[in-house]
Amino acid sequence: MRRYAGGRQRLAAVACLTLLAAGCSVREEPAVWEPVALSDARLVAPTLIEVAANSCHGDPRIAALEQGSDEVLVEVEALVAPAGDQPMCLDMLTIELTTELGARRLVDTTSGATLLVATE
Repeated sequence: MRRYAGGRQRLAAVACLTLLAAGCSVREEPAVWEPVALSDARLVAPTLIEVAANSCHGDPRIAALEQGSDEVLVEVEALVAPAGDQPMCLDMLTIELTTELGARRLVDTTSGATLLVATE
């Protein structure tokens, strides 16, 4: 009788280990660089704007920056996880302009939105 009970316990242990190993072998899709929208902007110095990118731990970077006399166009990209795997938070990024923002508009080219730039 003891021998039979021990065999059952060993079988249960092997089954649990097999299930654990199978769970660990699930392949995750890698994050990819994609354009992300901006949600907030704040002027921290005459030529420095801090923006909130709609990514979470995505290492945002400036993909394109065009500084005209009436507007500043910016595109930001970040590493984005596959759908459903993206945690909820924002990444901050600082944009350095060659001249003061002044009265120029800040336009997020990903969303097409003109961002209101807070001045504190």
